[in-house]
Order: sequence, then C-alpha cells, then structure tokens
Amino acid sequence: MKKLLHLIILISIAINAQDSPFNCDYNAYLFQYNDVYAIDLASGNAYNVATNITEGNINATAYNPADGYIWGSLSTPAKTIVRIGKNFKTTEFYVDELPTNNRYVGDVSANGVYYLKGGGTTYYAVDVNPESEKYGKHLATKSLSTSVNIHDWAFNAVDSLLYTVEKKTNKLYRINAETGTVQNLGVVPILSGLSYTYGAVYFDASGRFYVSANETGTIYVIQSVQDLSGTNSMESNLFAFGPSSSQNDGARCPTAPVPQEDCTNGIDDDGDGLIDCEDPSCSGYAACPVLEVSNASSANAGGLESNNRLSQQISQRNFNRTKTSYKFDKTSAKKLVKSSKYGKSVSGKTALQLTDFIPFGVVNEEGVIESSPTDLIGITNATDIYSVDYLKSDNAVASILLLKTEKGVYEHTKYICDRLLGAQLISVSTIEIREQQFIKALIRNIDGSLEFVLSLSAKAINNGENFSIESHWNLDKYEDNVGFYNFQIWSNSLDDLLKLGE
Repeated sequence: MKKLLHLIILISIAINAQDSPFNCDYNAYLFQYNDVYAIDLASGNAYNVATNITEGNINATAYNPADGYIWGSLSTPAKTIVRIGKNFKTTEFYVDELPTNNRYVGDVSANGVYYLKGGGTTYYAVDVNPESEKYGKHLATKSLSTSVNIHDWAFNAVDSLLYTVEKKTNKLYRINAETGTVQNLGVVPILSGLSYTYGAVYFDASGRFYVSANETGTIYVIQSVQDLSGTNSMESNLFAFGPSSSQNDGARCPTAPVPQEDCTNGIDDDGDGLIDCEDPSCSGYAACPVLEVSNASSANAGGLESNNRLSQQISQRNFNRTKTSYKFDKTSAKKLVKSSKYGKSVSGKTALQLTDFIPFGVVNEEGVIESSPTDLIGITNATDIYSVDYLKSDNAVASILLLKTEKGVYEHTKYICDRLLGAQLISVSTIEIREQQFIKALIRNIDGSLEFVLSLSAKAINNGENFSIESHWNLDKYEDNVGFYNFQIWSNSLDDLLKLGE
C-alpha cells in the first residue's frame, strides 16, 4: 500500500510539473498560428518560447484569472477550446455550442468566464472556472448592441469591462460582457489616420490599455481607460516598437504591472536600454519632442556596402567629396513628377528603368527630388543607381535608394554604414508587407534624430515574368551570381516606411 501511495504521489507531481499555471507573470504572450512569443511590453522585444504546441492554429487567447492558465480557441479540432500551461502543455475542451470557425476575439473575466467571438455581433460565453460545476461548458450565446470590426479585446481589472480598438476607424470601445452593451469612447488620437489591424491588446494593473498594430509591430498605450466618458479627452502615445505579426492574438495577466519610463531622471526606468527622451514612450512628454517629426537623411549620403572594405570605402568617398567641395543641394536637385504611364502595365519586352520603381503620392509628400549618389558606382558592386528624397515643408521625410547589381545581392547596410559614422542601431525587428515579414531597423543619427529603415531585394524568376522578393539579415541567404534590384528605404515615420515598402 505504501508503495502504491508513493507511486500515486510521484505521478501527481509529474502531472503538475507538466501542466502548471502561469500565475500572473509580467510577460505578454503573443500567439501566432500555433507558436508562442513572450513580449516585453516596455521594450517591444519578443522571444519565441514555444512552437507547434497544438495541431490547429490558436486564436482568441486570454489569461484566466480564475486558474492562472492561458486559454485559446483552436481551428482544429472544430468547436474546441484549449487550456495552456506555463510549459505550454495543452488540454482541449470540446464545446458543441460554438461555431466551427470564426472565433478570433477572446478574453476571460475575473470570475472565469471566457468570452469569444468573430465577425458580426454574436459572441459566446464559456465557463472556465475550475471551481464551477459547469467548468468547460457553454453558458450563453449573446449579441453586442453594435457591430464592431475588431480583432482582440481585453478585460480591464480596474472596472471589469472589456475594451477594444476598431480597425480603420481607430475608435476605442468599452463593452459590458454580461449585457453586450457597446460604448463608443472616441477615436484614439495617436492612431488617427492609420489603417491597421489591432490583433493583440493587453492591460496592466493601472488600467493602461496597450494596443499592438499587426503590420508594423508598433505598441501604443491609452492611459486610464476606465476614466473615459466618451466626451473627455483621451491620452494616448507610442509605447514601444515590437515585431509585426499575423494570424495572431495576445494574452496577459491584467493585474501585472508594466514598467514605465520616467522621462526626466536620466535613468532607464523600464529596463529597455533607452533613457528618457530616447524611449518611444516619452514621445511628447516632459521636454521630449514628439517622435517621428525630425528630418530624414538624404539618400545622397547613403548606400555603402558592408563588405571587408567598408571603412576604406567611407573614407575614400568622404575624401573625394571633400576634395571637390561636393555638397548635395536639394534646392537645385531635379524635381520629379508622376508620368502618365505611372501605375499602368507595360509590355514584357519593355526594358525596366530604375525610375519605374519609384512610388508617388503615398506619404502625402509635397515634392520628390532626385538624390542619386552616383559616386557609389566604382566603389561598390552596383551597376546602376537611382534615389529620391520625399519632401514636406522642404525637408526630407523619407528616401528610397535603388541599386541594380549583376552578380549577387547588394550588401544592404544603411544601419551598418551609419553606425560607422556615429549613429546608433536602437533595435531590429520585423514589419509585415503583403503577409510577408521584412527586417526593419530603428537608427538614432548622430544629431539625435530617429530613422526607420527597411531593406529588400527583388530578383527576376520564371524567365523574367515575375519577381521574387527577399529580405535577409545574412548575405549568404541570397542566391549568388544572379542580378538583383536592391531597395533601401528609410523614413522618419514607421507608418510612412510601411507605405513606401508596400
């Protein structure tokens, strides 16, 4: 009997070790398909912590205060929800009253009721409180008082109500989960004019609402949403630059705090490596300027490649420009206008010119000028070069540098080249364009201004009928001995960077 009892205890310990709750840790968790990332909201940094944890994709994820686990909705098996432990072991629950698909919005109330929905006004309540007699069972099918186009919602622990931000309108809504009543609290100021999908939202213990844009990975914060009436002012701001994502959803314990940066004390309060005005969350606070309003650097000064000769190339180029007293003058640069053929299909026999790739009118620019740094030919592997600067109020706000190469990719290194000139590489993450992820970087220039940088390359495939688009950090990921069109794009606005990339 003693041996049997000992065996039962060991089995119980093993089971509990395999399936333990999260118990309100400080991380936010981003679920993408069936992979899991831990997000540090203060810095935006993401860490892959688990892969392929379920057979089907996971969505509508939510932290459950009643048991400390994360819950989600599965695409396969149908009508199935899942409980996820801290070591990402899963337990599935079949709920016959759920629809077979269209369940991508979800969160759990403090008393353990899981509310999930998809498009339309219908949503579902499932009991996930392990102390309840109806644990794992359908409680009710309800309807919202207003249809809203949303992709995630979250409970605020301060007032026990749901909050969400609508795609395209950028309106903040408060929802009573028990009654379905929807209250419009107005457009979120920091999101005004944007058109993103907000697929992951989170709360902290003070009622700050964190909203992540799928396409750019930018995390925004709305302060004290429980105090909003729909008529009083709403305080919102940038918070961090995280990774882009798709087919995603976020979950976080709503009573866990998020470190906040004090913008005036000269200390890295939130532990993200950025101090005071360097931190995106200080944009517009105290004496910090509003982020993304400084000038962007001209493409005329960029574009050196990062092979073993980089330092010598930069020195040689600077020497040549100094020797000839060269200085790019934007006032005398060639002004470009959109041609009558812009945006129209051309014959496959028509030779492409580099100018054909330049977009117009997508960042509300007041003018576009040519800024081609022709002195890159001869000291790099580029055989043809073209670049433009986008102007607002006669200041450059974005640039595109396009380089054609014949026998391999151009070494995309604005971030590396600029670092040798005194700039700082603040962060590297991803941005999503047409459901494909590309590498983006945030650079702080020597004058303190910030720039967002995107690099991509295009090579002809299918006998020249199509292009394959690539973006890699390591050069050995690109094919050798083939020609590429190589793009370096930078802007003082992450939103404009995305538009130009598209």
